[in-house]
Amino acid sequence: MPDVDCLTSLLPCSHTVTGNLLLMILYGVILAGGAKLIADGSELLLEISNPTIIGGLVLPILGAIPDAAIILASGLGPDAQEQLSVGVGTLAGSTIMLLTVPWLGGLILGRCDLRDGEAEEGVCNGFSWTQQGVTVDSDVPSSAKIMMLTAISYFVVQGPGWAGHESAQRPAALATLIMGAVFLVFYCVYQVYSSMANAASERKFRKHQDAIKANAQVNALVAIYAMKGLASKKEGIRTPLLGSTNAPSDEDVEARQEQVAIKFGAKWRSKTLKGSREEMEEPQAADSDDKKEDEEERPSWKIALESISTMLFGLALVSVFSDPMCDVLSALTDTRFTGSNGSHIPVAPFYVSFIVTPICSNASELISSLMFAAKKKKENISLTYSQLYGAGTMNNTLCLAVFCALVYLKNLDWNFTAEVTVIILVEVLVGIVGLKKTLKMWYGIPVACLYFISLALVALLENVVGLD
Repeated sequence: MPDVDCLTSLLPCSHTVTGNLLLMILYGVILAGGAKLIADGSELLLEISNPTIIGGLVLPILGAIPDAAIILASGLGPDAQEQLSVGVGTLAGSTIMLLTVPWLGGLILGRCDLRDGEAEEGVCNGFSWTQQGVTVDSDVPSSAKIMMLTAISYFVVQGPGWAGHESAQRPAALATLIMGAVFLVFYCVYQVYSSMANAASERKFRKHQDAIKANAQVNALVAIYAMKGLASKKEGIRTPLLGSTNAPSDEDVEARQEQVAIKFGAKWRSKTLKGSREEMEEPQAADSDDKKEDEEERPSWKIALESISTMLFGLALVSVFSDPMCDVLSALTDTRFTGSNGSHIPVAPFYVSFIVTPICSNASELISSLMFAAKKKKENISLTYSQLYGAGTMNNTLCLAVFCALVYLKNLDWNFTAEVTVIILVEVLVGIVGLKKTLKMWYGIPVACLYFISLALVALLENVVGLD
């Protein structure tokens, strides 16, 4: 537990509830600021990188780093076993909060009117729980499936606890660590491959659309010129004298017109094909010139440098202040701080860390996901939910792997049956809902309620059922 003497501490600490609440706000603001810097830096990458890989990979990884830092800090001190409950509270709270609260927020901000079972992009009239919603692309159901697949890691580390074989906890933690690393590599490779495939498909589609437009324009120009040639040649046909028996018949005129149209139409097609392409390329050339000017004003390397420096500064803040945040959360519920020694809140550290730390450490994902959803476009709303499900996957892999590394290397006890049970339950339920491509507004009500239900369920399993 935290040292009773605060005089030896480099950073402020307290023995009272009031003092620790103030410090919790201070460190929380700093951690939220660091998480926001990470979000700002990662969003800069959207200007020079594929949105799919940013939403599905970069943002979830960067969002998981603050949680991983807090979990790591909770298990490195001499009182690691006691503070480990702060780490598991961070893991459970982060996972459940991101899959419930912003899930509903994304629906509210990104909602559009439903027509024929799908949301009309950018069309939103009023507010309706049944006639509005969002439609996402195929990446979101895939992300939901991957999150549920990686949740298998919890069964491995929790297996001995469910079976009553506590002696097998350390080997199970090592197996979960390896499994989490394998899942993490698999997820990264999948996201890179998926983004490359989507980019190639989009380029192919655009080329096909450009070819159709070019062909239609050329055909229209050919028809126009053919009619002009037809009229000019028709005027050039000599009108016979009245009473002449050599006057051309209607059939002769029509045949002549057809020959003129074919002859001059072919010539016009060959001549105007190049011209039409040049006409169509003129606005494209202008656009490309504008893009070149923008690139000259802000080169990609400058954007990348600004992005990296912003994220590194945010990571530095998170790394430095994660440990004192854990100390404050532990001190806030430390039973030793009573009477003349101070004061404490008579609740388990898990519940405090479940509510407080996710808000601080996941501020980047909260803010960025809601900003994406507010644009009311299918691409952006898909990015929102890919990011949220990706965050769940990161917690199942990176954060859980850090946790299991601490359990294995420091030979700590794993007594979190109730917490793990609730995490798995929430991930499965929200993952099943995410398999749908059109999410109606009312879906968000039961999903958001899972946040409060999960807290009550942990208390029920621990205090009534008697699970660790």
